[in-house]
Amino acid sequence: MSHNTTGPLVTVNGHKFQLPADEQALEHAVRSFPWMTYRNHFAQIADSYYNTDAGWGCMLRCGQMLLARAMTVQHLGKNWAPTSRKQRHQEMARFLPLFFDTPAAPFSIHRIAERGEALGKTIGQWFGPNTVAQVLKNLVNSQRSSLIVHCAMDGVLNRTEASTQLAAALSDGKKHSLLVLVPIRLGLNQSINPVYIPALKATLELPQCLGIIGGKPNAAHFFVGTVNENVLYLDPHVVQDAAMELTPDTVESFSVAVLSKMAISDVDPSMCAAYLCSSVAELEDLGKRSKQITSQFRGYGLFDVIEDSRINSLSLDSMAVDSDDGSDEDDFDMCN
Repeated sequence: MSHNTTGPLVTVNGHKFQLPADEQALEHAVRSFPWMTYRNHFAQIADSYYNTDAGWGCMLRCGQMLLARAMTVQHLGKNWAPTSRKQRHQEMARFLPLFFDTPAAPFSIHRIAERGEALGKTIGQWFGPNTVAQVLKNLVNSQRSSLIVHCAMDGVLNRTEASTQLAAALSDGKKHSLLVLVPIRLGLNQSINPVYIPALKATLELPQCLGIIGGKPNAAHFFVGTVNENVLYLDPHVVQDAAMELTPDTVESFSVAVLSKMAISDVDPSMCAAYLCSSVAELEDLGKRSKQITSQFRGYGLFDVIEDSRINSLSLDSMAVDSDDGSDEDDFDMCN
């Protein structure tokens, strides 16, 4: 990759791009991220009157983006960067129908909103990152899939528990990946505590990291990179017509060429970090790297990593389907 030092150095997906020389390569990388946005004119959700999620569904769409990104990386690799529209459409058409705006689609806005009801959220109510994490875990783990979800609650990743869950899935001899979701709160005010900013930037560069979803009502984002002291993100706050059938125009509506930008200091402290591990070794490496980040920045990492063998006494079935009591961002690990 060429380097022209006249422009900023951009990090996306753990890869570095020196602008302006790497501008085209950066666009290809950005287009590898499925882009979910507000949609309208879809079938009403359950018995509600909502046929659009504009104004309330941004965090739900961020959850869709995170999950779709996990599927992309699992099946195509983190380095996949389509160089043509045809190539992008061929690959994305394989999984985008899972997210269509229809009640039958496994990860539709309908399914996410309805599953949120079981956690105490009424349809049309904004979700916090914690609720989205719980909903994604319940939806994905109820499917027969090569992807399984582990939620690390209270700002603590129990590596033994996560490893046991992944090893159990891999025991069938097939390919499986573990999507690790870590809901956290990095500060008590309306923006992130500055002591966590270095760890946030370092986390987005980890090989296992898919990105971070976060925000507040009407302002949820999917953070995937950095430039200088800014985070780069996919923005769901665009209203498009409902995606209900597989056409070239529909597939193209899930693609964006340019990322949005905001100062890291303005990021809301409520967020959920996401990681994908396809082997126990990758999960162990994630734990090691996360501990190193915490140590490097004087204890101000995004979350703690522990080893707890007591998980062996728990049933694997309960780990796959348990859910919280519907609490939201107020139950995040509170970090001063």
